[in-house]
Amino acid sequence: MIISLGVNSIAGIGDTEINLKICNLCGSVIQDPVVSPELMQLYYINLSNYTNVSRDGEPDSTSVDAMTRQLSIIEDHTRPGSMYEVGCSTGYTLSELRKKGWRVTGCDPSSAAAIVAAELYDIEIQAGQFDDIELPNEEFNLVLISHVLEHLYEPIECLNKSYKILKNEGYLLVEVPCLTNPENWGNGYFTFEHINIFSKNVLLRCIVKAGFLPKNILISLNSTSYPVVTVIAQKVPNAADYIASNDNPIKIRELISTYLKSNESEWDRINFRLAKELNGFKKIVIWGGGVHTSQLLNSTNSIDRKRIIAIVDINKSKHGMEICGIKICSYMMVDLSDTAVAVVISSQAYEEEINLFIVSQLKAKAKIISLYT
Repeated sequence: MIISLGVNSIAGIGDTEINLKICNLCGSVIQDPVVSPELMQLYYINLSNYTNVSRDGEPDSTSVDAMTRQLSIIEDHTRPGSMYEVGCSTGYTLSELRKKGWRVTGCDPSSAAAIVAAELYDIEIQAGQFDDIELPNEEFNLVLISHVLEHLYEPIECLNKSYKILKNEGYLLVEVPCLTNPENWGNGYFTFEHINIFSKNVLLRCIVKAGFLPKNILISLNSTSYPVVTVIAQKVPNAADYIASNDNPIKIRELISTYLKSNESEWDRINFRLAKELNGFKKIVIWGGGVHTSQLLNSTNSIDRKRIIAIVDINKSKHGMEICGIKICSYMMVDLSDTAVAVVISSQAYEEEINLFIVSQLKAKAKIISLYT
């Protein structure tokens, strides 16, 4: 079964068609086709927002929430030892685990993230893809993979490599977005970045296939802008004894279709609101050069693109690139003291944070439009 989600224009990548393919046998969901590995790697190395400098080195609330949840599960199952984090971003979670007595290291595709990890937390991480990295000559007590597997072309290979670097009876902790409770999915839930759409059952099958025995499974519905499933599993000989269920492909399709109808209504609401809020403004600034802006411009028609004077983003790597033919630039290139300017904040997860930055640090007098609050 194929579900088409349309086309998005992505900075640094261009127009990208997003389709979901549902397996008729097990109900697993993947993107098909997907962005090429070369373009995806370019995106993560140069365009990710994980090193957002506007926070003055402080982690965002989503990272704090995930770390707190994961640390609690880890402490319920094992004592501090040596650990490795796959896709550790700027090292915040590693720094918190180190405070609890863990010896920490990890990797991230972004060399910029590795620099920040060293500067902020004095943690040395490896820059590069986990599959390509030559790992230290030691076996770890814990491998942490948080919000990474959904981005990988071959998640089983990542789990297999994690198995090899773990000590016998060592632990693996994995957390991914969970395909459940569509009423809790944020607007624009499906993006080109998430190649694998995991349900609890699909994730458990992958973990068991790699040789791990699940020990605890936690589904959190309100922890972020979508549900997440967190699994801690152990490297033990009898892992294959665990039987993970398949999903019903018909029910999975119904679940996705339910969300898509709701998502369409949400874009209609946003479209109606923007038509009202932007009335009379001849100069519009879109704040945010990410996937949400692509979805916003492709899913609404109330923003006259001729009136958009700029898309701004704090990530310097995006400056000069385009979304739907509109260039991305620094906020310093636009006059936010101009009351004739309307600023549309194009982010659901970080809307409040961006609004606070514009108001308190930039002292903007332009009209600010928040779409979700």
